[in-house]
Amino acid sequence: MTSLKRFGSPINGAQLRTLIEGHAVPSTRDLGASADLGPLKQVVASIAHGGSIESSTDADLAPHVHGTFRGLPRRVLLDHRFWQWLTCMEFREYTRARWAPEVDFTLDPVLKPSQQARFLGNAGLNGLGRNALSRLFWAAEVMNDSDEGYVLTRALFKKQDLAVGVVERSFGLIPEVARACARHLADVPEKEHREALKRLNLRASTVVLEGASEEQVRALLLA
Repeated sequence: MTSLKRFGSPINGAQLRTLIEGHAVPSTRDLGASADLGPLKQVVASIAHGGSIESSTDADLAPHVHGTFRGLPRRVLLDHRFWQWLTCMEFREYTRARWAPEVDFTLDPVLKPSQQARFLGNAGLNGLGRNALSRLFWAAEVMNDSDEGYVLTRALFKKQDLAVGVVERSFGLIPEVARACARHLADVPEKEHREALKRLNLRASTVVLEGASEEQVRALLLA
């Protein structure tokens, strides 16, 4: 079992580079909780090929990430400093291989802002959709389909463009919305699901999606 931690303060891009270069490690705080990270690390090792990890692996990895951390207190799961600690420390190589495979940390660990975001996320709720691991966890958590073999979670990540379109928007944290998107958009062409998400995003300015049923969301998507 691994004692789980979080960074004492959120880290930024400059601190991330310093950490990767091995010059300094930000202070951490013990969360008073632990998890068995071994099985998840084994899964990560099994999907890494030639120093890179394909986007198609998200569908299989998300259930493992969720299974590893779902028993933690809500305050921990909503703390992006915890997810930063995971992606920058325990799963640093996974995050690099998945989102920055061309970067060699031993030579010059220069990351684009979009790549830094996969290590860092941010404090907002939609920031949970950017961090490399929290995005997988929260998609599975919102779907609430673990008893069904994570069918909807896997469907959502079947298409990376769809997953990004849902997970990185604030409405992706609404269960009925996320489930409707996974159920009804996973098998439609990319152009159609992009248009559907655009319509839904526009409707969100006038419709309270938090109170909508999954069927009502479906109607908005397919209108």
